Amino acid sequence: MIELPELLLTLSSVLSRGDEARWGLRCGELANRLAAAPRTHWPALAKDGLRWFAGSGSLSDLVLYPAGRLDAGLNNEFSRLAAQLHTALTETLQYRPPSDTAGTYRALHAELDHLRTEINWAERGRRRPTYHISLRLAQAIPQEYQQLCPDYLLAQCPLCGAPVRERIDTLSLAGMGWWRWPADGSGWMGRYFGSNGRAIEQLAGDEPTLHSYRAGCAHVQGVMYGVNLQGVLPDDVPREHSLPLGSAVPHLHRPFMALPDSRAVLRTLPIGRLDRPGRAYYLVWLVSYFHPKAGALASTLAPQDPLHRFFLWPYADADYELAPWLASGQALWLDAAGQLRDHGPVLSGWRGNWVRERGDFYRLPDGEDSLQQVQRYLAQWQRVQRDSACGLADYPLQRLAEDV
Repeated sequence: MIELPELLLTLSSVLSRGDEARWGLRCGELANRLAAAPRTHWPALAKDGLRWFAGSGSLSDLVLYPAGRLDAGLNNEFSRLAAQLHTALTETLQYRPPSDTAGTYRALHAELDHLRTEINWAERGRRRPTYHISLRLAQAIPQEYQQLCPDYLLAQCPLCGAPVRERIDTLSLAGMGWWRWPADGSGWMGRYFGSNGRAIEQLAGDEPTLHSYRAGCAHVQGVMYGVNLQGVLPDDVPREHSLPLGSAVPHLHRPFMALPDSRAVLRTLPIGRLDRPGRAYYLVWLVSYFHPKAGALASTLAPQDPLHRFFLWPYADADYELAPWLASGQALWLDAAGQLRDHGPVLSGWRGNWVRERGDFYRLPDGEDSLQQVQRYLAQWQRVQRDSACGLADYPLQRLAEDV
């Protein structure tokens, strides 16, 4: 069976030789889009391709509409290709995702890069149909991507025992979930925002929520995290991707922990690299907050609105001394077996809000999430450079040896 992109390119050549160069061009465009996309996106792309050709999305329209308008000498060749195209498109529309998670993972990211480029070109050229189709596909990728990620138990509620779970990318830090949005207490994948800047509901399990974790009870207030690189330079992450790291050392939000009946559960997860599969190189720590009163955590984040896209986690209120909270029973660690303990791993590394931008590492001042914004003010930028240099001197990063 001829692959669909190859079939479309052949059909493009046939159409271009007749009086239907426009249809030939569209066939070629669809072939190139399919070739660059993971197979999981082929059904949506094929349906959009049909609309390009005939407007109605009908397979018969696609294979019949141009047929009567070709030069007579090409009609037989076109009819044969059209029959093959009908079969190939039917198979594509009935496609089921493969079981190759790593392959699909790579293909999704390649497709996202392709779509982002296409969106930029469509904006410049004012090609509205292409822009809207590409944007819709790009917006669907993060949810599809997260479904490929392993599902983890993040915590058990200390008040009632209910679980808190989320799918988290532990295959690699190169995944879009790591560079999509800085940690803000709404879970690992974080929130999605509408045009008004407010968080919009998304599905976490079967219920619409304003966060990406799945809460088994109403006591869950939020989930915060940070990345510990464990001394390894993350050169497997493309330089053009901003990589928000947060703090390498676990911390608790002091104002919330000071509330009566507040609780917190911490755990760690190992993270690998796509270029060196089979073992972990980095680590993410996560803390889930619990309280019997709804909105308790949000009240300690005021006057900021945690549901707005401009919300920034207040690292100035971070308490890195976990021992007193563990001793009092207000904080617990979840071990790999899913048991709550009064002790856990002791991590060292950078404190504060760290980010990697264009391959370099910076500690951002509290209240700032953009390096570009910091660079506007000379005194603030000089302080960032000093703090970042000190952090890198205390906890340097090393490139992995070639034979590791």
